[in-house]
Amino acid sequence: MCAAALLLALIGASSASADLNICVGNDVTNACPAGSTAATDLADAATKATDISKNSIYVTSGVYGESSASGVNFVGKPVDIYGVGATRPILTLAPIYTPGTSVLFVGSNATIDNIQIDIPASSGLTGITSGPGGQFLKNITINGPAATASKGFVVDGSAPHIRGVTIDLGGSGSSGIRVLPGSTGALLEDVNVTHATTAVTINGVQNFTISRMKSRSAFGLASSQSSGTISSSVLMPSAVGAENSGGKAVDASATSAVPEGVRVANCTLIGGGTGTTGVSASGAGALPVVVNSSVISGFETATNATGSGTISVEYSRFTSQTLGATTVAGTSQLTGPEMGFVNASADNYRLQLSSPLVDAGDPTPANSNDSGTDADDQSRIVSRGAGKIRDIGAYEVQNSAPVPRIQVVTPVPSTTSNTLFSAAGSTDTEGDELTYSWKFDGAPSNGGATTQKMFATEGPHSVSLTVSDRSGASASTSTQFNVARGFLAIKLRSQNATISKKGTFKITMSCPVEAISNCSGRLLFQTTKKVVAQNYTKRPGWAAAAKSKKPAYLQAARYVFSIAPGTTQKLEVRTYSTFQNVLGVHKKFQIQSSLVSGTTGNASLTANRATFTIRAPKSSKK
Repeated sequence: MCAAALLLALIGASSASADLNICVGNDVTNACPAGSTAATDLADAATKATDISKNSIYVTSGVYGESSASGVNFVGKPVDIYGVGATRPILTLAPIYTPGTSVLFVGSNATIDNIQIDIPASSGLTGITSGPGGQFLKNITINGPAATASKGFVVDGSAPHIRGVTIDLGGSGSSGIRVLPGSTGALLEDVNVTHATTAVTINGVQNFTISRMKSRSAFGLASSQSSGTISSSVLMPSAVGAENSGGKAVDASATSAVPEGVRVANCTLIGGGTGTTGVSASGAGALPVVVNSSVISGFETATNATGSGTISVEYSRFTSQTLGATTVAGTSQLTGPEMGFVNASADNYRLQLSSPLVDAGDPTPANSNDSGTDADDQSRIVSRGAGKIRDIGAYEVQNSAPVPRIQVVTPVPSTTSNTLFSAAGSTDTEGDELTYSWKFDGAPSNGGATTQKMFATEGPHSVSLTVSDRSGASASTSTQFNVARGFLAIKLRSQNATISKKGTFKITMSCPVEAISNCSGRLLFQTTKKVVAQNYTKRPGWAAAAKSKKPAYLQAARYVFSIAPGTTQKLEVRTYSTFQNVLGVHKKFQIQSSLVSGTTGNASLTANRATFTIRAPKSSKK
C-alpha cells in the first residue's frame, strides 16, 4: 500500500471510532452538544448508533416510543442516555406492543440518567433491561399503575449501580427491581418502590449493598442464595392492602450454604399485622441473618428462622413476642407500641428527641457496608451526649446547631467601667445546655451566659460569640459597638490649712483606680469671695501691679499634678503673692479648687468641688 492510501485508511479508522453524539427530539430550550446527529425518537437513535464507538444519546423533553411496539434496543452498541430539557423525557411503548418486551434494552457499561418510563396497562412488561457489565442507572422514574406482573428494572452483570429511582407498579405479581444471578457488588441507593408485590428481588448475588430504600410493597427485599447488607431503609408491607397477606419486610432464603449471609442494619420494618413477618430466614442452606440497630414493629411474627436459617437480633427493638429460632443479643428488647416516632399514623417513622431509640443502637463502629447516612441521607451518627452511638431504626435524630445571640446590655459602654454582655437570648432546638466562648477584638475571653469587660480605648470594638451544645455542634455570631470616652473624678478633700512662710499649703488628692495611667492635669484655686486687689497693694510680698478697682475673684494658685492610679497623695501648693497680701490682712480666707484640664489614658478627669480655709502663719505681720 502506498503512503497516501495508508494515511487515508488511518484517517478513516480514526473517524469511525470517534464518539458519536445523537440528539433526540426538537426541544429547542435545551441544546445538545454541537455537531450532534439528529434523531426523531429513541428507535431512530438506535438505528443511527454505531457498534464501534461510544454513543451519547441526548433525549430532549417529550414523549417517545410510539414508533416502536417492541421497545428500543441498544444491545451491542455502547451507549449512554441522558434526559435533557425543561422536563424529564418520557419513554413508552406503542399502543400495540409485543408481550414480554422491555421499553428500553441496553448492553454492557451503559449509563442512563434523568428519564421517565411509562409502562402501559399490560402484563409482563419491563421498564429497563440491562445486559452484563457495570450499569449506572440513576434519576429514573418508572410508572405502571396497571402493569400486571411487570418489572421496573431487570439488571444483569457485574456491579450494577442503581441510584435515585422511583418505581410505582400497581399490578399484582410485579417486581420493582430484579438483580439476576452472577452479579457481584450490586449497589442500590435511594430506591423508592410502591405497590409492587416485591420491591427488590436479588437472586444469586454476592456482596450486594442496599441503602436508603423505601418500600410499600408486600415483600420489601427478597434475597435468594445471596449475601449482602440492607441499611437505613424503611420497609412497610402494611402499605399494600390485601396483598400484604403473608408479606415480609426481609425474606432471605438459601438452598446451599451462604456463610456471609444477610445483614439488616439500622432499618425500620413496619408490618401489616396478621400474617406478616418482619425478617425471615429459610431454606436448606445455612444462612445467617443479622438484624442490628433496627425496629421491627407491627408484624404478627417479628422474626422467623426455619430450616438451616438463623437470625440474630442485636441492639434492636421489636413489638411482637413471636421470635422463631432467633438469638437476641446486645440490648435488644421487646417494647411497647410507643417507640417515639414523630407520627406513625402518617408513616413518619423519624424519631422524636425523647424517643427511647435515640443513642440506643450498636455502640461499635458501623460495618463497612452499612450506610454512612440515615434514610434522609443525613449523618448517621449524631450523639446526644452518650458517645458516638447510632440511633435505632432508619432515621437518626439530627442535631441542629444552636442559634447564638449577643446583647450589649450596658446602654452606653465607656472606657471607665465594665461593659456587660449577655448570650441569654441564644437558643437550641433540642433544648441542650449550652456553653459559651467569647472574643473581644479577636482576643479570647472568659465568660458564660453573661460576661463583662472594660475597654481602654474609645471608638469601635467587636465582640464575637460561639455557642456549643452537648453534641458538639456550634455556631458563631459577632457584632460591633462603640465605646465612649469615660470620665473619672479626682478626689480633693476640703480642709483647713495654714500657709507656710514660703506661701505654700498642702492638699490631699486621690487618683481613681479605674485610671490606666497617671491622673494628670492642672488645678486652679481662687477666692470664694470677690476682692478689690488695689486695696492690698501695700501688703508684704505684693509684686504685681493691681490696676482693677472692681471686685473680682482672685486667683490664689495653680498646680500641675500627676498621680498614679489608685493612690492618694499630699501635695504642696504654692500661692500667688497677691493672695498672700489678702491673707496678710484677713488672716484667714477661703479659696476653692477647680479642674482646668485633666486626663488619664482612658478618661477625661472631673473634680469634686473642694473648699480650703487658709490661715496666715502665726508670725505674719499686719
